[in-house]
Amino acid sequence: MTMLGKFGKKYDEWRRKTLPQSINDANWRHEEIRARLIEIKEMLVPHFVQSLAGGTQALQDELRATLRLLEPQKAVSVNKTRVGSAGDGGYVQLDDLSGVIHAFSFGVCDDDAWDLAMAQAGVPVEQFDHSVESAPSSHPLLHFHRKMIAAQCGSDRESLAALVSKFSKSDTPDLFLKMDIEGWEWEVLDSTPDDLLAKHAQIVCEFHDLSRLVLPHFYSRAKRVLEKLYRLFAVTHVHANNCVPYNLIANIPLPDVLEISFASRARYRFEPSQETFPTRLDAPCSPNNPDYILGAFRF
Repeated sequence: MTMLGKFGKKYDEWRRKTLPQSINDANWRHEEIRARLIEIKEMLVPHFVQSLAGGTQALQDELRATLRLLEPQKAVSVNKTRVGSAGDGGYVQLDDLSGVIHAFSFGVCDDDAWDLAMAQAGVPVEQFDHSVESAPSSHPLLHFHRKMIAAQCGSDRESLAALVSKFSKSDTPDLFLKMDIEGWEWEVLDSTPDDLLAKHAQIVCEFHDLSRLVLPHFYSRAKRVLEKLYRLFAVTHVHANNCVPYNLIANIPLPDVLEISFASRARYRFEPSQETFPTRLDAPCSPNNPDYILGAFRF
């Protein structure tokens, strides 16, 4: 190869890495970065988790105080039900949709069984996922948007605050939120004002990266989010995603990904729960492995 040819090849590689010109180039760059991050994670995570196993008493006390915000409660005179798929993508929630006029589903991918079940129950569902071309199911009450959910609106993104302002029609909670957006939930919930978040009768959400609670910046935001949710909602159900490892953080065993169901304090009355988790309504996210045992989930 000539010197000019070698230079041209290096230029093309540089251009593709730094200035993607097409969707194929962008996808190629994305996959390259993703593969590299996975390599780095595999090298660092064992050392990272090991370093957190002991921690300090002060750190453990602080984490336990925050985790107590997630202590499950029982909604008085309201049963729970499972909605959606039998495994990953199904959620346990209160069996009550009275007064709910609209639902949001953030994160669709290849499973919108929850969305379809809600639509079949008569609740219109706005579906959002920027990573897929379309939703897998079709129903007159399902409305798919190829946009990501973020803190601020944009040409390719939408915010929870804007959606609540658009679809809520009452001073009482009349919306339902399902969210599984791979870690963006912290930013979205942190940026949504209390009065708009309170418009939801129920929220079912998968929370990611709990192993990062020991990192000061992440912990500060997570604490703000959990305190906000605690003011407005009670936790009615918890379930660990068994597709990812359990961690020992300051000697507290904690799943890295946790599915949490919330119900409005303005809409329901609560009493201490006597349940242990998982319950008969739960199913492993990965059917090839048994569920994680959370017990009473009290700290």
